[in-house]
Amino acid sequence: MLLRSIIFKRCYSSLPSPPPAKGHLVLPNKSLISITGYDSTKFLNGLVTAKLIPNSVKKKTMTLSTDTKDDSLYLDQFDVTNTNWGLLKESKESGNQTITRNGVYSMFLNSKGRIITDNFIYPWPIIPKSIEGTPKYLIEIDKGVTSQLIMSLKLHKLKARINIEKFDDFKIWYFYNDDKQDYLFELKEKYFNEESMDLKNPESVLSNTEKFFNESSFWNTELNYNQDILAFAFDDRCPEFGIKIITTTNINSIDEILSKDLLQDSKEISPDQLSIRRSLFGIPEGLEDILPNQLLPLESNLELMDGVHFDKGCYLGQELTVRTFHTGIVRKRIVPVRLFLMDNHNELEEYPVYDPKDPVCDVLENLGYTDIISDKQQESPKQTTGSSPFGNSKPSKTRQRKSTSGTLLSTNGNIGLALVRLEDFSNPMLNFSIELPGAGEDNSTLKVGLKGFIPYWWPEDV
Repeated sequence: MLLRSIIFKRCYSSLPSPPPAKGHLVLPNKSLISITGYDSTKFLNGLVTAKLIPNSVKKKTMTLSTDTKDDSLYLDQFDVTNTNWGLLKESKESGNQTITRNGVYSMFLNSKGRIITDNFIYPWPIIPKSIEGTPKYLIEIDKGVTSQLIMSLKLHKLKARINIEKFDDFKIWYFYNDDKQDYLFELKEKYFNEESMDLKNPESVLSNTEKFFNESSFWNTELNYNQDILAFAFDDRCPEFGIKIITTTNINSIDEILSKDLLQDSKEISPDQLSIRRSLFGIPEGLEDILPNQLLPLESNLELMDGVHFDKGCYLGQELTVRTFHTGIVRKRIVPVRLFLMDNHNELEEYPVYDPKDPVCDVLENLGYTDIISDKQQESPKQTTGSSPFGNSKPSKTRQRKSTSGTLLSTNGNIGLALVRLEDFSNPMLNFSIELPGAGEDNSTLKVGLKGFIPYWWPEDV
């Protein structure tokens, strides 16, 4: 499953160089919140879009029975209030439910169904000495929303038997290797297969996860995973995009974590280069692309990134999310875009290409949220007659307000992510642009062209 259609031009400028085919870094803009205690599973299930508890009948407050739906899950054999059992994972294709100790992508929404922040949820620790004990979770979020989210969680806590704390002793490593995508896919299928019938029991899942950490082709054989690895996730927002590994601060180099073969020719990259990679793949993340309390989860492609379940029952923000899904009407989505000066539009590629030497980069520095306009919105003034209480009527000119075709959310050089109106961008006759006041000659308004692209990993029926 090799990466298709993404080509990087080799060039050098003050902007970051194109991300290499193999890269790694420590994520500097993330924080962790720990949620532990008897009611933590139920508490989180009512606040996130991911599904943490299967459709089951509650015998008591937190004891689950499998009298309904998937009776192959052995949740009737243990009490989730007293078990560090992992996370639920449900196949999008078949609906098969498994237990996993791999991290899961999700979002927190407000009461109006708008995104507060995206997140990854991890069972913690990834390899407990025993599954007996209270459930523990780590929530990975953008640093900029940590205080707001902790406050929100505490407001919803009420009488829930949980502890909410900021977690400080960690490093989040990110790794990808586009030359090893087939191998990484096969490894994930071997140990975290969502169609498996063997990953139904927490003890068997724990044993299987321990076998995964003994894979010498993946891990450094000298790694003490029981001591230094806190959590782990295949980043499934799109196929084989990368891997997250959360370690203690004792780990100082990725060479201490992964095998030499896997790391061969891997280069340390900057956060900006990872952001460029996300833009090319069409993956929004954190405050850089998702302004809190503004965007809807389906506009941010959450269901395409397997971060929401529509049959999980009630959670904060569920009503609008489920209604939007079942009506089948998603008018806007976030897509990768390519920006260009208007005289260079004939040179555009079939998929966005990051080029830090593109002349358009000089006028896009520090560009924030910007309206996208199209040809059809260039409307001429209308002459109307205004009435006067003194009996005089004078003709006046009014300009109809321009409706936008979307919003440019973020840029990295000549590429970026934009929330676009699908109806407009599916029209091949329309051209799109943004306007930059004062950026043209003699401080005039400069019009910069914009083209949107469908990410290669989207289903064909979107």
